[in-house]
Amino acid sequence: MKPLLRIGLFGGSFDPVHRGHVRMAVLAQKKCRLDAVLFIPAQQPPHKHPKQLTAAHHRTAMLELAIRRYPRFFIDRYELDRTGTTYSYQTVRHFARLYPEAKLFFIMGSDSFAELHTWKKHDILLAQCTPIVVQRTPEASSEIRRRIALALPIKNELPGPVETYVRKNTLYATHS
Repeated sequence: MKPLLRIGLFGGSFDPVHRGHVRMAVLAQKKCRLDAVLFIPAQQPPHKHPKQLTAAHHRTAMLELAIRRYPRFFIDRYELDRTGTTYSYQTVRHFARLYPEAKLFFIMGSDSFAELHTWKKHDILLAQCTPIVVQRTPEASSEIRRRIALALPIKNELPGPVETYVRKNTLYATHS
């Protein structure tokens, strides 16, 4: 009998993807023996205003740079290819249908998990996957954007190729 495929779903704005995101995915992949981690960048997160997000092609390019050395990490465009807001329960339901033989895991920060009860149809999400909760600092991406806008050092918070991409494309030069 073939072992069950174990897939970690990791959604977020990834604006920008930073070392904390990568550390979370690596830790989840190793500790939970995941066969794959799917990074799912959001088109429009329910809790953010559209003007707050960097263009999807930049966020995707940064993700590609950040995860290229990890053979079990992939980017999935499910939420990017939808219009408007996609809720996490919809994303998990999509992957449950796409991979009916897989065991799904939902990778999230401890700050998000503490607020899970406020998420739309969180009961459906929890019925279709197992959460992997990783301790993290909330709003790290916001602080990175702020520091870049103020021309302050970012202390190696971004993977090297991502930092190069950000600087080359003058992303976050102004902080909103």
